[in-house]
Amino acid sequence: MDAYTAAGRVTGGEREAMLDTLFAGWRADVAAGRRSLMIADDNTTVADLNTRAQTERRTATSHEGSRRAGLADGSTATVGDLVVTRRNDRTLATGQGWVKNGDTWTVTAIDTSGAVTVQRAGRGGATTLPVHYVREHLELGYATTAHRAQGRTVDTAHAYITADTRREPLYVMATRGRDANRLYVETTRDTDPDTAHLATRSFGEAADVLRHVVATTGVDQSATATIAEQWAEAHSVTRQSAEYVTIARAAEHHDNIADPDVERALADRAELIRQAAGARRRSHDVAERRTPTHEPPSRHPTGPEL
Repeated sequence: MDAYTAAGRVTGGEREAMLDTLFAGWRADVAAGRRSLMIADDNTTVADLNTRAQTERRTATSHEGSRRAGLADGSTATVGDLVVTRRNDRTLATGQGWVKNGDTWTVTAIDTSGAVTVQRAGRGGATTLPVHYVREHLELGYATTAHRAQGRTVDTAHAYITADTRREPLYVMATRGRDANRLYVETTRDTDPDTAHLATRSFGEAADVLRHVVATTGVDQSATATIAEQWAEAHSVTRQSAEYVTIARAAEHHDNIADPDVERALADRAELIRQAAGARRRSHDVAERRTPTHEPPSRHPTGPEL
């Protein structure tokens, strides 16, 4: 993300301004003859961008009153629209090829039944998609979600990023374009994790949002990885130092400490702190160093402890 920012590929601001700037960038690329794609992480934004692109195209052409076909994403297509097929179908031939998931096409005709004739973008080949395929597996192709953009490659990509975006979709969104990938970062929205309600909060800079996104994964962690992480945290020098300080301060307010567990904890932590301080003086990094008297839990625990 630092590299993208340094290269001038990152723009930050409030939502509407970012969507306007993103759309303008995409439109300029298309006008220059480039294959370009708009990407967002949510269906609402994708639908908004698709509608903008379709409305502008219809305004500039004479197809506004022509026949329309209902698509799988709830939108409609007319002659001249850019669409994308979402399912492989070898029975739908295109010369020497066949219809593939993720292929982009231009609508060239729509018959009275709703079947759609399409021309493959970029490398020729045409076919007629039957009504059931159109209604279940054909979508507008100007914008798409990060999930559905996987595997697609275009000349340029324009991606809308928010604080709700996760690291994995960000990677997809930032790597679809051969020549350029531009990120438009909303800096004034965040989700309250306790209520899932949107709350206005300014991150200040687009870089702050990107750091937040990169640090937030959407992948569920395995049980063994969770155990290992929690064990490492519990036995780290930082954690045990904090525990020692807490116990020592509490002890200062009591004349007698009768609990043998507390006395033993004080002694153990005091020795640990002494050793850590000595190691630091010798310029050793002890941030994650573990004491030799402890062993981490098995990566494959069995029996009642599991």
